[in-house]
This record gives sequence, structure tokens and C-alpha cells, in this order.
Amino acid sequence: MILRLWQLPYYWVGIKAYDLVAGRELLKPSYVISKTRALELFPMLKKDSLVGAIVYYDGQHNDARMNISMAMTAVRMGAAVANHCAVTDLIHDPETKHIIGAKCIDRCTGKEFNVR
Repeated sequence: MILRLWQLPYYWVGIKAYDLVAGRELLKPSYVISKTRALELFPMLKKDSLVGAIVYYDGQHNDARMNISMAMTAVRMGAAVANHCAVTDLIHDPETKHIIGAKCIDRCTGKEFNVR
């Protein structure tokens, strides 16, 4: 969203540098749109001070795949992995008062268990 005319070249140069850094991984090149087009696409923008807008594309990440990969790696390294669980309380060492674990509940079965 461009609110002042001087911002247009300022942000355009920055966004084009972003495109350049993306190299061959660039999804689509960035471009400038008019005030009219910006309001067609995004009617919630402030009409009074709007000059135009710059459209740019950024990547996305499938965090579900990453989470599964992390869980599988953790299991290979000896960790216990649980899904659909919630922490209900923390377990403290009575002498040091440090947290040494967590009380959990399996939201599917209702079974409670401790993790240390």
C-alpha cells in the first residue's frame, strides 16, 4: 500500500531487489497497481490517502511435512512422540523448584500421563 508518491520508487526498488535475490526461485515478478485497481482487489484500504500498491509474491512452506519429519527424526534419536495431547500442569522438583516434566492428557483417549 503506497500512501505517499515518494514511497512508490522507494518500495519498488526494495521489492525488485527482493525479486533479484529470489533468482530462479522467484514465483512471479512484483508489479505496481493503480489506486483504482488496489481498491478493487482490497476494498478495505484507506481510500483518501492511497496512491497505489505494489504486489509481490512470497513463498510458502508446508509445515505439516516439516513437523512429520521432525517427529520421525526425534523418534530415531530416542524421543517419545505424542499427538493430540495437551499439557495440563508442570512437574517441579521439590528441592530445586525447577521444572522437570509435564502432566499431559491424550485428547483422543482421555488418558493422563507424565513426561519427564
